[in-house]
Amino acid sequence: MVLKKRKSFIKKGNRPIVHIKFTRNDYISESLSIIAFLAMWLLTFYAIVIASLPDTIPIHFNLKGTPDGYGKKLNLLITPLVSTVIYIGMTIINRYPHLFNYPVKINEKNAVEQYLLATRIIRLIKLVIMLLFFIIEFFIIKSVLYNRPFVAFWFVLIIPAFFYVLFIFYILRSIKVK
Repeated sequence: MVLKKRKSFIKKGNRPIVHIKFTRNDYISESLSIIAFLAMWLLTFYAIVIASLPDTIPIHFNLKGTPDGYGKKLNLLITPLVSTVIYIGMTIINRYPHLFNYPVKINEKNAVEQYLLATRIIRLIKLVIMLLFFIIEFFIIKSVLYNRPFVAFWFVLIIPAFFYVLFIFYILRSIKVK
């Protein structure tokens, strides 16, 4: 079994606390998140320190992908810094599934399944966010180095759609596990 219980169930408030052991898929998701996170930092370091970027670079793009905002090349650090806060925050939050909000009432019968589902969806969201930030950073740097427009239109449509699919899947699965 993938679950490790401490003294069967420990209750905090009305919800049991269950410690969930990582599965193979959880390790894969976490590993991919770390790889995307580190790749973003390496790419940013390369762009700022090694590549000969101009002092002023495009930092904002319209839907056509043409730059409509400019800033210093150190602005490239914003994306990795924000992703660091998000990565650490989501990693810490994921250790306390008994504090999450759920679409169903949590009790001793459904706690294990609900917590497992919730922690997995948080890991997937973290992975998507790290990939999203890496892609944004990559295309910004690419647009500067190769003087090409940022491909933004598909990006603006696909990413929110992916998050909606994740949330709908989670809610439907959570209600089914009820």
